Formats: sequence, structure tokens, C-alpha cells
Amino acid sequence: MWKPRTIALDLGREDILKDLTAVSDSLEIGLLVNNAGVSTVGPFLNLTADQLVKQLYVNARAGLILAHHFGKKMVERKRGGIIFLSSASAMCGRPIAPTTQEQKAYNLIIAESLWYELGRHGVDVLGFMAGSTKTPGWDANAPKPNRFVKVMDVKSTVAEALVALGNGQV
Repeated sequence: MWKPRTIALDLGREDILKDLTAVSDSLEIGLLVNNAGVSTVGPFLNLTADQLVKQLYVNARAGLILAHHFGKKMVERKRGGIIFLSSASAMCGRPIAPTTQEQKAYNLIIAESLWYELGRHGVDVLGFMAGSTKTPGWDANAPKPNRFVKVMDVKSTVAEALVALGNGQV
């Protein structure tokens, strides 16, 4: 029986593995879900370089590092799963949140690539393109509910991702 553990970790830091491995090295991590995200909304030139880099670190760099670290262990065991949260926004650019789309596209492409590479070793990888989901980040950007598309609840979104894992790369 598995027991979930919570580890508070700032994924925007340079040394994310230092504190994480102190806790995780004694555990068998069977599923890695790269779903942390920062979406700094506003015109590109109005954002600071620090905001942009922090977003890049959290949205793309952290998932890359964690997938590399835990992916090696999963391949050794010949089983495991990795989910990269992407988004329908990965399919095209739009103003006001340009770096969010490019990072979601990155997550989609790395998931597709790792699906091919790690799948032959028993590790399922999924690029999950969630639609609009009611999260604290969604709420913080003051959207108008159901204005353009139906907003999904978190439980339904998570259930879809878990059902999709093992059934293709996206």
C-alpha cells in the first residue's frame, strides 16, 4: 500500500533536486505528475525578466529535471508513469500570456519524445492537454466562467489524465 507524501519545494530554484532527493531517494516513485505551473498574465514587455525566468523554471525546467531524475529510476525498474501537463494553448500563440503557450508546447513535445523513448522500457509518458480547468491559477486571472469554453473541474480533469496514461502519448 502506498502512502502519499508532501514535500514543499520551490520549483523555481536552481537546486530543486538537493532537497527533493533527501526525501525521495528511499521511496519508489511510480508516477511523476509535472503539473506545477505559473502563468504570469500581461503584455510580454510589461513583465520583468525575473518573472519570465521564474515561470520558465517552474513550467518547463522543473519537469525536465524531475523526468530525467525519476525516469532513470523507472527505467531501471521497467515500470512507471510520467505526466506532463500541457494545454490546448500549446497549439497556438496568443497575446497577454506568450510564455505560457511556449512552455505548454515544450511540455507536449517532450512528453511525445519521451513516450517513444521510455515506453520501450515500461515507462508510460503522457502529454496531457487539459482544457480550461477551475484552479486557483484560473481564478486568479479573473476569467468569466463559461464565456468561451466550458470550465472543467479539477477532479474530472485529473480522472481524464489518469485514464489516458498508457493509451498514447497525448
